[in-house]
Formats: sequence, C-alpha cells, structure tokens
Amino acid sequence: MSYTTEVLADTPHLYYRMGGSTPIHDEINPTISLRDLVIPAGNLTAVAGALAADSDQARQFNGSTEYADRSGLDLSGTAGAPLTFECWCWIDAYSNDDRMLAEFGGAWSTNSGTFVIDPNNSATGAEANTVSVGFRTNLNEIVRHTFPRSAMSAAAWHHLVAVYTPDPAVASASRIKVYVDGAPVTTTSRQDALVTASTFKVSGTLFLMARGTTSLNLAGRLDEVAVYKGELSSTRVAAHYAAGTATTSPPANTTAPAITGVAETGQTLTCSTGTWANSPSAYAFQWKRAGAVISGATANAYALQVADQGQPVTCTVTATNAGGSVSADSNTVTPTAPAGSPPANTVAPALTGTAETGQTLACSNGSWTNSPTSFAFQWKRAGTSIPGATSSLYDLQPADEGQAILCTVTASNGAGSASADSNAVTPTAPATPPAPVSARMSVLVSGTWQPVTFARGSEGLNRFYVEDYVASGVSDQQAINDAIGAAFAQGRADGSHYAEVIFSAERGEYLLDGPTIKGGTTLGNAQIPLPICDDDEQKFTLVLKGTANASTWNHWNQDVAQHNGVILRSTLTGVATDPSYGVPSIIGGPDPTDAIIATSPFPSGWSNMLLVIDGLQVIAPPNPGLVAVNLKRIAMADVKSLSTLAFQTTAQMNAAKPTNPNGAGLILPKVGNNDNVTIDTFSCAGFYTGMTLTDHLAANRIGILFAKKALGLYGLGGRAFHGASILNLSVEASDTIIDTSVNAGCKFPVFIGNLNIETSTGTTFSDPTNGLVGQINFTDNNNVAPTVSGAKNVRITDLNRVAGAAPSTPVIPASATPFTNPFFRDAAVLVSGGTVTAIAVDGQTLGVTSGLVMLPSGKTITLTYSSAPTWTWTLL
Repeated sequence: MSYTTEVLADTPHLYYRMGGSTPIHDEINPTISLRDLVIPAGNLTAVAGALAADSDQARQFNGSTEYADRSGLDLSGTAGAPLTFECWCWIDAYSNDDRMLAEFGGAWSTNSGTFVIDPNNSATGAEANTVSVGFRTNLNEIVRHTFPRSAMSAAAWHHLVAVYTPDPAVASASRIKVYVDGAPVTTTSRQDALVTASTFKVSGTLFLMARGTTSLNLAGRLDEVAVYKGELSSTRVAAHYAAGTATTSPPANTTAPAITGVAETGQTLTCSTGTWANSPSAYAFQWKRAGAVISGATANAYALQVADQGQPVTCTVTATNAGGSVSADSNTVTPTAPAGSPPANTVAPALTGTAETGQTLACSNGSWTNSPTSFAFQWKRAGTSIPGATSSLYDLQPADEGQAILCTVTASNGAGSASADSNAVTPTAPATPPAPVSARMSVLVSGTWQPVTFARGSEGLNRFYVEDYVASGVSDQQAINDAIGAAFAQGRADGSHYAEVIFSAERGEYLLDGPTIKGGTTLGNAQIPLPICDDDEQKFTLVLKGTANASTWNHWNQDVAQHNGVILRSTLTGVATDPSYGVPSIIGGPDPTDAIIATSPFPSGWSNMLLVIDGLQVIAPPNPGLVAVNLKRIAMADVKSLSTLAFQTTAQMNAAKPTNPNGAGLILPKVGNNDNVTIDTFSCAGFYTGMTLTDHLAANRIGILFAKKALGLYGLGGRAFHGASILNLSVEASDTIIDTSVNAGCKFPVFIGNLNIETSTGTTFSDPTNGLVGQINFTDNNNVAPTVSGAKNVRITDLNRVAGAAPSTPVIPASATPFTNPFFRDAAVLVSGGTVTAIAVDGQTLGVTSGLVMLPSGKTITLTYSSAPTWTWTLL
C-alpha cells in the first residue's frame, strides 16, 4: 500500500501532508479551516518530499523566522493512554541551543502539559550531542529521554516516531519510545518525575520547527506530520517506513480486462488480465453479478448460472507488485437463457403504496430470466382472485380491510409462461385527521397526525403556521420540515416568491431529535434543511418567525437555563463533519463541496434566497459539535431576533469553555454574498465560535457569552473585501474577541462602534496576518487590557481612557528598540534630554531628535540614543 494509505489505516487524530499548496490542511478534516496549519512568516518554500514513490512536496524552514503552528487543538485522550508523534524530517545541521522540531501542549498543570522533541539539546556532559524527547506537566513532574544524534544524521531524510505514555504504572524506560527509519532506538531516561495519578493529557497549540513563538527556530524540512491518540506498534512503524521508502510504483492499468465467451447459462466465460504498467507480479480475479461479489468465483474462468440471466456480469482484476495493489473492471456482459426456455423468476414482484382503504397499491414485474415479452396481473384477496383487478395498479376497497392482499404476475415469452406471487399486505381503515382549523394540511408522521396550518393573510402573503399538536417529548422535526417545504412550494407556485413559516405553539417549544438530512435535494447536513432556490430563479424570501423576542441571555446569578422566544431544541450529539456536505447543523442551507456544486442547480455556489429569522431561540446540547444556524451558501440574510444557546446554566458555562471547534452559534453567508446581511439583535452563549464575520454585514446589536472565540473570520484570499459594520458588540467570559485566519495581503474592513468587554482574565484580538483594517472602539468593565496579536492595520481605541496625562509613564526602552503605545489611545509624546540621534514611528524615521511626537494607538515609537532621554505622555 502507499504511505498515505498506511497512515490513514491507523486513524491519526491529525495528519498534515505538508505539500506545496496553501493552506496546509489536516487530511482528517480538510474542510475545517480551524485545523489548518498557520504559517505566521508567510508561505514556506516547497521542496521535494521525503517519500520515494510520491510526488507530494515537503516544506523548507529557514531556521530564523519560519515556523508553523495550529492553536485550539484538542489532543487529549483517555487518561494514561499513549500519544504518538510521527514525521519525516531533515535537519540541516545540529547545534546546542534547544531549537525544537515539534512542541505541542498547553500551560503546565497537573492535567495538561507540553510534549517536545528537541534535536538541539543544549545539555552537556553525558547528554552532549543527543536528541531530547520529553513531556512536562509542571516544574515538579517531568519525563525526559535522550538518544544519540548519530542515530538520525543531519542533512538527510529520516522517518521519526516518538511515543509518550503518561502512566506511572509503566516502567520508566518504556514511558518514551523512539523509532528512527522504522527501527527502535535505545533511549536513556534523564528525568522521571511522573509520580501522581495517570491523568496527564496534551492539549493546546502545535508548533513545528520552533520553540513556541520564540526566535529559536530550527532549520530543515518537514514532511508527512501525523499525531495519534494511541501508540503505533513497532510493526506498524516498520510498515509506515517500508511504504515511505518503497521505490516501486504500484501497477497502473493501461488496457481494461476483457470477458470472452458465450453469455448464456451453462457456458463458461474467461477474463483476461488486461494490460498493466509497472510489471505486476501477481493477478487476482473476482467475478461480480450486478456489482455484488459472487462467492467462490475467483478464477479467470466462470461458468454462468441461472441467477446470472438478465444481470450485468463483470470481473474485477487486481494486479500486485512490490509497490502495492490496484484493481480494474472488465467490460460487462448480460447472460441469457438457452434458446427455447420459458421465463424464470429470480426476484419476486413487490407491492408499494399505503395499505389503507382509498389508497392505490402498485405491483412491480419482479425480475425474470429468458426475456419475457409480456406480463399479466391478477390481484387476490385472501387467496381468491378479485374480479376485474388485472392491471399493475389496484385501488383498495373497504372489503379489503383486514384481508391479505397480493398480486400474481405471469410472465410470458415464445417458449411458455410462468407465474410468481408478490408479498402480501393487510389494508386498514384510513387514519382520521384532526378537525380542520382554517385551511389545514395534515401530515401523517409515524402514525400520528401532525397538522400544518396554511392561511393567506390580508396582505396576500403566504403564511404557514406550525402548531405543536404532539405531546411533550415527541419530535416536531418532520412537521417543521413539511411546513417549510409546503411554504416554499406555494411561494413558487403562485409566483409571489415569498412565504412565512410561523411557529405558533402556545407552549413555545419544538423538539428536534432526529438525525441530520445529508445531501438529497437540499445538499446540506441539517436537521432542518433549507430548500435551494436555483441560480436562474427570482430570489425567494423565506421568513422563519416566532411569537416573541428571542434576544435575551443568562443573568449572572441565574441558576436555570435561559428560555425565550420560540424554542427549537435539538438533542443531537455525537455527530461529525460529512466529507461531502460539511459540518452538521440544526438549521442549515446547502453546504456541499465545490465538486458537487459544479453539477448542482446552483453552480454559482449560492442558493438565491433571502432568509429572515425573527423570534427564534435555537438550543443545542452542552459543548455542541454542530452549528446552530448555518447560512454559509444562502445569498442574503436578515436576522431580526435570534439567540443560539448550548443548554446550560450560567454556573455550568462558567466552569468550562466549549472545546469542540465544530460548534458555532451562527455562520453567516460567506464572503461574496448578495450584498445584504443584516442583524438587528443576536445573542449566543456556550458555543466554541459565537459568529462568523462576512462581507456586507450591517449589525445593530450582538452579544456573545461563554465562547472560546466570539467572532471568526476565516479562509479569505489576499485581496480587498467589502467588510462588516457592528454598532454594538458585547463579549463576556470569552477567550478571544476576533480570531482571523486569512491569507497575507487580505484587507477586510471592520467597524465596531462600541465593543464592551467583561472578563476577569483578559482577552485577545488575534489577527496574525494583519488582514483587518478599520476601527474598533472598546471598553472593558474590569480595566483588563486586551492582548493584541498582529492587527497592525486596524485602529483599536479604549473609550475608557480620558484625554490628558497618561495614567503612568512607560519606562524608556533600550536604544533602537520599538515600543508599542500601551494605552489604546492616540498619544502626544514629548521627548527631551539625553543624546538622541533618531526617532521613528512605526519604523518611519521622523527627521527629529527631540520634541513632540504624535503616536497613534497601537503604533510603535523607536528612540536611538547613546544617552537616554526622558519623555512625557499625554493621551489625546
């Protein structure tokens, strides 16, 4: 097998192939941008890869500014379970300054830590010229082994595997295992302080070719990086290495295998091997009937059976050499019966339809050999022919209730006739719908009538009312989907291109406990999938409306979970991203891959719809792995009143932030939308990401509570965009205010009129590629200054700062050292005294050596001097 196939067979948690394309995706979840590697210093140089028979490229790191990282990962496993790191690495040259090949983990504590691989171990004495592999949970609990650098020579590719087992019950010598080029390497235990219970885990950020974000970068190359929640056995390590070094390419089919012989029952067919490149050493054959394997038919010759008559028969040939195995299918033949045979039934006829008085049943022909030329039908009740019932369709009568109904099909050809009976059904009386209210459409779901009320308003608008007629604890999901489907169909049929779905249940709560609907006509992955409006249709306006405002969130002393507006409660857990239709959601539009879009009714990638949401609260289980509302490919959106909540109390959400990166409260239409995304009021609590930013966004009030990342902006190219405007934004008890992952050169305008922050530990603006431009005004109730990463092109202003003398005077930095304005307000800096030779603002020399210097918020001032001056700061 290929190297990639061998790796995936061991189910890695992360797998970065490191090829030449950007971004570098995690092959396990390639559609989740939150798992892409971040390259802070720009794109890395692509070089020839390590694998012998693979054209995929590796990446070169320059050893000074270049490294790769990915934050927000969860590498935690079962307590005490092993963790494995694997890669192909090329170290340009060894040194003794602790430049790391890999480092991943979080803050040191008793239940998390940092796993490191240090080729440039700076230790001396017995440890000199060794590679160090270890795990640190805090200053008192360290496990570290070393092995000689000679086992992994510089300036050459090596396959490296390191395994760490955080279990005190395991012998010290076995807690860290190292394999180089497929073979185990003897390590020496240098530190062993693993003495507490086996609860250590690894989580946080993965750094490659650097020691965190410091300047201690490692020069070399990386390829095929994988992390496993478990231990790779020595056998599997050897298999990975063998696949990576195999120089033989697997066989390649150039001419398909061919079936020869008479395609008639009793005759023998023969399959050729076909023609192959790369010198196969062996061939295997498998005959198939209608795509299914025929048991025991594994030779190149096959004697046709009666069951093969009328069925497509093929042969799959598998060619094998040292590089692997590849299969190719032959041509298809359809065997017939020997001349002069009457029909023979191979698959019985089948009845379809609702077995209820007044409904129509249909009978299929079934499957037959010997090419029937005609079919006759006779319906029977309790074994007796029903007079006149001789077509393939039959309308059920009251006399059929409680009786066994079947159909006998007779197939004929020139040699004779044969008959076969269908399955039998027992019809019942029709279910009684509820008494009508207005003009009601009733839908039968799992034997229960779930009514959907339809009315045309005085304004001529289509309104569909979803009333919760079923008992508490019984799913409303099908009734809601029926209402949305009926509303969409009605708006299309009458030419209005408009419909409202109004949730009017008096108790105000609807239960969603079914699976997501993947693909189909909606091309999504949602419990409530939104219909697609084709590219060439007029835009359709669909309104989802509750009966009350839904914008409130939890009070800080509240000890029950918040309910407001009309509630759509999902119980869905344990769901995963679908490779074809994206992250699962509760309410969601289409989200297929680009390949599916290319052949869909909307090849532009947009469902031509304006979705309006008013008065809804969407509730998910705690720490959700799904999106509450996903509008990624909806052309336009108008959110009037919406809240999304991971169902917990304030105390529960305070205790632990969400950890599932798939969780998001609201994904807005992606950039390139139809120039109208508006929000009047939106609240979100308990999701990993509160909301995504997008083009053409105009928002009045947004509140994000208990999020890992309040706002996200991801996957944008290196160009200018239209941007987003938010008048009022409140972020409380969340780690990051804005997190961006955009390409260098991106210019995304953002304006936030009043950002109110309330957190006791501080929060972060994360914009490492400086893609944000514009203005952000903030206040922090606890006066905890936020941390800023990047964000060099956006002005961030603290409205709590008053004009006048600065609250404190910063210490004069060392000569020629840039110093960032720490006050988040523009400042006038008066420089005097000393011997100053140059003053620069944000790297631009001013041509003066003293006097008043204007320093904008977030910008740097640099003083070059031989004798330190003094300065006075005044906030403007």
